[in-house]
Amino acid sequence: MTQANARAQQNSGAAASVALMLMADPKTPATVKAHLSLGLDRANKSVEQDDMPVRIALLEQSREEMKKR
Repeated sequence: MTQANARAQQNSGAAASVALMLMADPKTPATVKAHLSLGLDRANKSVEQDDMPVRIALLEQSREEMKKR
C-alpha cells in the first residue's frame, strides 16, 4: 500500500489540475464533482494512514524521554 500511496503522491499535481478543471466547469455533472471530492478525501486519509506508524513511533519515543526526566 505504501508504494501505491507514493505513486499517487507523485501524480497528485496532475490529478489536482484535472479535478480543478472539472470542478470549475459548469457542464460537469454534480455527481462527477461529488466523486472527485470523495476521491480527494480518500487520498488524504490514505496518506494519513501511511504516516501513522511514524507518528506512533515518535510519540512513544517522546513518552520514553519524558519518563527519564
